[in-house]
Amino acid sequence: MKPIAIVENDPMLTGTGWIGRVLTRRGLPWRVIRAFADEATTLDATALGGLVVLGGRQSAWQEESNPELRHEREAMVACVEQDVPVLGCCLGGQVLARALGASVWTAPAGEFGWPLVHPTGAAAGDPLWSRAGPSESVYQWHTDIFDLPDGAIRLATTEAAPVQAFRYRRAWGVQFHPEVDLAVFDDWHANFPDGCASVGLDADEMRAEAMRRETDPALFAVRLIEGFADVVASGGA
Repeated sequence: MKPIAIVENDPMLTGTGWIGRVLTRRGLPWRVIRAFADEATTLDATALGGLVVLGGRQSAWQEESNPELRHEREAMVACVEQDVPVLGCCLGGQVLARALGASVWTAPAGEFGWPLVHPTGAAAGDPLWSRAGPSESVYQWHTDIFDLPDGAIRLATTEAAPVQAFRYRRAWGVQFHPEVDLAVFDDWHANFPDGCASVGLDADEMRAEAMRRETDPALFAVRLIEGFADVVASGGA
């Protein structure tokens, strides 16, 4: 089976977390592409079983100063055209939105912490969201948001991001970080020790929530990733 490429965009925000854990448990091959180390040029849709693009501090439109974003956008277009499953998370979802012709911009207020996402009626028939289940809190840390691409289906919403998640054919874009497990949380917050305080959150409470999720047998983010693994493994949505 062709491997799933997991693209890391930021050297300070690395880690595949739940995504790597689920794919490994399912026996699906995967490899990390470090876009910040110029590895995005190696992305080739014909050689991939799936493509996952993670977050970063860049904005999706900053392709001149961050040429890796152009490579990712072009790879996403090729994957959509060749029916290769795609999952874009946070910045990755914003790059996917641009790849599909939608606008991405900085919102008046960002989303941080573990806010609740609200699935739309269409989510019940979606391969990922139908498996993930009802409303749940997810890890968010972003200020940029996207419009719904033409022809895409809106799958979830929040107050700060009217389009919290969408699907276009076999490509999914989400504003949140389903990959964040306790290890990823600890790495990220060690790199940005003042991050929680800067947005009015309590770091200890945030970590306690990350710890609780490690023992949740039916974690929303894990079920969502399981749905993506099902799509990749089955060859169809």
